[in-house]
Amino acid sequence: MGDILLARDPFRLAIYQALRAAESAGKALTQAANSNDLPSECRRDALGLIREIDAGTIFGAIDITLVRNLLDGLQEPIRRATRSHYVHDEHDMSGGHYEAVASSQGVELMIVRSRLEELIEALSVVRCLLRAEQIADELRS
Repeated sequence: MGDILLARDPFRLAIYQALRAAESAGKALTQAANSNDLPSECRRDALGLIREIDAGTIFGAIDITLVRNLLDGLQEPIRRATRSHYVHDEHDMSGGHYEAVASSQGVELMIVRSRLEELIEALSVVRCLLRAEQIADELRS
């Protein structure tokens, strides 16, 4: 029954997908915060976002900027947790290649980054559908 309702209403489906993305992002952020993998400069914003997700108020302002700022704050710590080295390979036409290897903290932060990117995309769809509904209502009146 629920699948039928979601299939008929793209707005409801978008909200559902955003809720799923928020839940996934919240779990990744909580795990990173609990394991101290989250950089201190991102911790405050992450805890605020976790509170919004847990309270179900993520759609209140649909503040994608907060999520983007948190995402931007992860870039440098991910870069610091990733090492690049040259791998000599006699079978490679150029003699070898560079390989990037992330520490366990880097991998954890990459997971958080991925979940936040999914959340941004899902919230953006909801925001666009909401704005489309508002425009349609304005044009109809």
